[in-house]
Amino acid sequence: MRDRRSYALNGLCFFENAKEHLEEDDFPEMPIGCIGGISGWHLCLDRISDGRMWYQPSIITNQTPQLQSRYYLDIVKNEGMINVPVVKRIVLNPSFGPLGPFISFDDLIDEKNGYLKFDGLIVEYGFQIEGMLDRDNIWTFNFDDRMFDCQKKANMISFYKDLENGGMKFFRCHKQLLTHHSTYFEFGLPGNRMIELNNEDLQYFDEFLQLSHGARIRQYEYTTQRNLIYAKKYELFNVTQFIDQAMKHGSSPWLLKFTPVTKYNLNHSLAHLLRKYESLDRLVWVLKHFSSTNMSGESMKKCVRRFLELV
Repeated sequence: MRDRRSYALNGLCFFENAKEHLEEDDFPEMPIGCIGGISGWHLCLDRISDGRMWYQPSIITNQTPQLQSRYYLDIVKNEGMINVPVVKRIVLNPSFGPLGPFISFDDLIDEKNGYLKFDGLIVEYGFQIEGMLDRDNIWTFNFDDRMFDCQKKANMISFYKDLENGGMKFFRCHKQLLTHHSTYFEFGLPGNRMIELNNEDLQYFDEFLQLSHGARIRQYEYTTQRNLIYAKKYELFNVTQFIDQAMKHGSSPWLLKFTPVTKYNLNHSLAHLLRKYESLDRLVWVLKHFSSTNMSGESMKKCVRRFLELV
């Protein structure tokens, strides 16, 4: 993508007094903001020597995890003059960031080549983080930033919530992926969409969205309950199925209870739970004290099958 404005973080940086900095190799690091929830990103111009002197733009931060990213970097020439930016989609390791084109010292300092403008150099950049490797070595999605090229493709759903400090928190998701899994998001209208959050806990909602997008993050009892509530509200039953598969061996005491297992249609967990009822009296007692009005047909079949096995 040759348009930097398609990237979530993009802009132009002007390095003034370029001739002096080229000679001394002391270009300042230019702060460019926060992306992917990671702050402290800077744009640099670094010298590389291999018998000749070259300069290369780069984007760096002190706290980079392993990232799935795409980027655009270029040292801008005068209007009408051809230049070749670096445009890549790449996995970035913590030891380095996006790297732009190599341009020789001689080419940069020669005004005929069109790089120098008012004794300065302009670096054009675009940067997008699409995924991050978490502490459990699992790739997760970046919901902090707008989707790549979302203005043109209209491919984004944004969940938002007003914060007590007057700010706003956004979770920006891929619209086609959510509509594939749930009719809740079929608005019938084109374009990017906005959905206000009400009682959702922001910390847990991020994990829920990770699951809905297919990130197989580890499940814990204190998050499982909230994820199932959100999955039912937004009709993202792929999340329910994943939790059911992940917890079917009964590692969670909460999922050894009849009510949540049937309420959220956790069929694998229900089958595991029913096998624990080894007496007919116990199963009958549970069924008598449970309202079957919200039980799915599949759950009812499993209960009847277990009842007949114990008769």
